[in-house]
Order: sequence, then structure tokens, then C-alpha cells
Amino acid sequence: MMQWEMRSLAKFLMVVVTMTTVVKASVPGLNVFRSLTYPAIPSTDRRYPDYIVKPQVECMKEGVFPHPRNCSWYFSCVDRMKVGFYNTFYFECEPGTVFNDGLDQCVFPYLTSPPCGTNGTGSSTTVKPPVLCQKFHSSSCQVYELCRPLRTTKTLCTGCFTYFGYTRAKDLCKMKGKLVDKNTQLCVQQPTRSDLCRVTPTNTFPPPTVSPPQRNLGCTEQNKRPYETWIGMDHCQDYHFCTPSNTYLYQKKLCREYFQCFKMANGFWDYTKEKCDLGELYSYKTNGCVKEPRANELCNTSP
Repeated sequence: MMQWEMRSLAKFLMVVVTMTTVVKASVPGLNVFRSLTYPAIPSTDRRYPDYIVKPQVECMKEGVFPHPRNCSWYFSCVDRMKVGFYNTFYFECEPGTVFNDGLDQCVFPYLTSPPCGTNGTGSSTTVKPPVLCQKFHSSSCQVYELCRPLRTTKTLCTGCFTYFGYTRAKDLCKMKGKLVDKNTQLCVQQPTRSDLCRVTPTNTFPPPTVSPPQRNLGCTEQNKRPYETWIGMDHCQDYHFCTPSNTYLYQKKLCREYFQCFKMANGFWDYTKEKCDLGELYSYKTNGCVKEPRANELCNTSP
């Protein structure tokens, strides 16, 4: 009798261990946290902040819902067996976006209402931009020396490069501000004359869109540095290479400036004028910067 009870207990423990292993093995990948709301006791996933997983959100029905403690997180409830036991999955939005419950997707804060969004509310003139700036272009920024309310120096920009390409400050900030502070990445109003001590004329507005009047640039995903005839006429030069004995070898078209395309947040293309480093010129043929030809490499055209 004792041996039969021990064998039964061993089988029971084996079943429990097997079921526990199945639950733990079903935890999804790196960006998702899964737990069972009832009756299983969820284990803590240390890949996520405690306040995201503790206390655990409650699932009352299937669907996707905003996280009650962080606007950039959301969770889904799935009843796979249709018996009232829910699997809970946690998701995090891309940086600078928040979850919109009505659309069931992550959006810019200015596209949704408070408390997570800023759509049509607020009187502050300094707000966080809806997306994080990854890079600033020097020609879109200007240095200001402010005397009011405190004496300070600020670099304010009309736009920046984000995850979606070059984005203008007016699209980042909407009605909350016109410029982006390069250091704090806050949207601010353009300083008034009474606020300024002086303006350091390092760069000037408008921002880095240097579109010549009625001159188009055929930007595509496959070619973000397209060559156009007007570029060759205005920004490039033909260099004729010869041997030391002045025997003609070949010709190269090299450019002082070239044009780099980028896609804006609204889906339209724009472009900036770029230069190679000192002592280099741009070659559209090789799609890169090359050494500027030396005088002894070029043909001698003097009589």
C-alpha cells in the first residue's frame, strides 16, 4: 500500500513539473511579457520595470488596452481556451509615441487627447516634442544670446532628423512652439527682440531646404543623391586628367556641393545641400567624396 501511494505521488509531481515547464516555455520574445491572470500565479519578468508588471493589470475581456500606469505601454488580453482565463501580453510603443485607445495603436502625443496626449489642450509654450530628435542639421539651427528672463545662450532649430526622416519643428510641436531647443529638445517660442542680447550670426534661417526656384530633384528610395543637369551646371566642374607629358587620359565631373534627399514625416521628399571635407570633391559617378585633383594630374592648357 505504501509503495502504491509513493508511485502515485511521484506521478502527480511529474505532471505538475511538466505543466509548469510548459507555462514557462511559452513566454514570448524579448519585447513582450506574458502571464496568466487566473488561476496561475504570474512570475516576475525582470526585463521590464516593476511598475509595468506589478501590480498586474486585470483582464475582464479580450482586447487591447492602455496601460494604467504608463502612456507608452499597452497590453492585450487573450482567452485562448474560451474559459475565462486570460493570457496577458505587454507591449511598449516606439520612443516619443503614446498608445491611443480609440485607434488601438501608438501615435504622436498631439494626435490624441489627455491625459496621455496634448491634442488641443494646454497653455504652456514649452512642451516636449512628440518624437525624439536623433540628429540636428547645422543649417537649420541658430545660436541666440538671451538676456531675459535669464542670461543664457541657446541653440534653437527649425527641425531635426527623427526616426521618420527630417521633421520640421512646426510638425513636431504643432501649436505649442515654433523652434526646438537643441540641448533640451523642448519646443519653444522664437525669442522676441526684447529677449535677445544679440544674435550670433553663425547660421541663418530658413532651414536646410535649398530648393532652387523651379528646379526639381528626383528623390526616390533607391536614389537619395540624384544627379540633375542644373546641379552639373551650377555646382560641378569637368576636370581633364593628363600624363606628365600632357597626354590626355580621361575626364571627371566633380562637384563642390551635392544634394542629399530625405523623407519628411508627412511622406514628402525634401533635400539639403552638402559638402565633402576640406580637400575633397563629390563624385556622382562613385557616389562619394574623392580627393581633389592635384595640379600635376591635370592637363596643361597653357600655350
